[in-house]
Order: sequence, then C-alpha cells, then structure tokens
Amino acid sequence: MITLQEIRKNLTDSIKNSGMTQIEICRQLGISAATMSQYMSGRAMPALDTFANLCIIIDESPNYILLSSTADISNFNTTKKLSHEEYRLLQTFNQLTATQKKDLLSFADKLAFLNK
Repeated sequence: MITLQEIRKNLTDSIKNSGMTQIEICRQLGISAATMSQYMSGRAMPALDTFANLCIIIDESPNYILLSSTADISNFNTTKKLSHEEYRLLQTFNQLTATQKKDLLSFADKLAFLNK
C-alpha cells in the first residue's frame, strides 16, 4: 500500500521533473506561490480538482503520483494477467522521470512505425 509520504514525494518529484517553473505552474493553476510552497514542503496536499488540473499541466499521470512503485501492477489490469516482461517494463517505466517517459514513448512510437 502507498503512504501519504510516498504520494507527497511522487507529487514533488513530478513537479520538479516537469520542466516548468513553480511560478508557471501556479499561474496556470490559479494558485499562489505560498500554496505551491506548501505542496512542495508536504505541509498541504492539493484539492482533488487542483490535483487533476496539476497533472494535466505538468503532463503527469495521476496513477504515477498515487500508486506506489512497489505496487503489484498486475492487480490493475482487469482484462488479462501481465506477462513477466510486461510487468518488468511497467515497473521500470514508473521509475522514470516525466521527461524520460516522454522520450521513451517517442522512441517506442518511432520503433513501432519502422516495424510496420
């Protein structure tokens, strides 16, 4: 199970790895720098609607922030069990920064296109 401390860490890491300044994020979210400071220090957590909009702005999956990297990902797949390779791939992917994820997905798209 994930703890509030892990969620806070995932949230702050995602904000730091977004490539955006905290001020840019504040402007887009319509929150103050003091509020952002509270999120970053762990003194406060965003409201659900703010959290959803924050994920959109920083282009991060809410699942990444809310799920533990040690969670059994196969439990979230309701249609079929993941193969060992799929499971390892998802575990590794979840440990990447937002920028690394974007780069990897871009590479995978190019690779898939070349194999058509």
